[in-house]
Amino acid sequence: MAHLLLIPPCPKEAPEWFSQAYSAISTQCLGTGFNALLEGFIALERAYDFKNPRGKGFAATMRPEEIGAWIGVGRGRRGGWAASGLSLTTTKAAEFGERWWKWWKRLQPPFRKLENVETHYWPRAAGRRSTASAADWASLYAPGTNGMFLVVLGLFWWGRGLGVGSRGTEKSTAEREWTEAVHDVCWIMEGLVEQKAAQDSQKADTELESDQLGGSD
Repeated sequence: MAHLLLIPPCPKEAPEWFSQAYSAISTQCLGTGFNALLEGFIALERAYDFKNPRGKGFAATMRPEEIGAWIGVGRGRRGGWAASGLSLTTTKAAEFGERWWKWWKRLQPPFRKLENVETHYWPRAAGRRSTASAADWASLYAPGTNGMFLVVLGLFWWGRGLGVGSRGTEKSTAEREWTEAVHDVCWIMEGLVEQKAAQDSQKADTELESDQLGGSD
């Protein structure tokens, strides 16, 4: 694992789409928590074999409109993805964060739904995550440029607008909200990687068993 005070480098084996996407979320250090998030994002897309399926991804319902606008203009392809990112003032960043939370809540699978929609905080016990089935996680399976990348992109714009990492250690309420969001996305990505590993292991066991039965004929 890379030193958490340094932005994790883009994997050498990553395809062009990932390198472009990663450039849009790694131009500025937003602290140890966000660097850990970047490592989690790399691990997730690597687990998906860096697939980038066309027409697949999270629904745009309740997604901050700025993300849709960025996609609509071609993700800044002419100037590069990193150069076309959204710049927010501190006030607008806090408001953007509220809309990001509403979108993130909508994306959550049933086992994480909250009765109190006003709170942003879910319990994040490892046991709660491990008892969820593959079907429970299915709604969050979204590799490529229109999936978890857009969630991380929103967090990057939000944190950069708040000035995270540019001031001292004392955090404002808005920064604490952003930090909680970063931790929550990390928790979800860890669960997705665990789920993918379990599926791969089960598939390998099934294939081995099939081969052994075939060899016994």
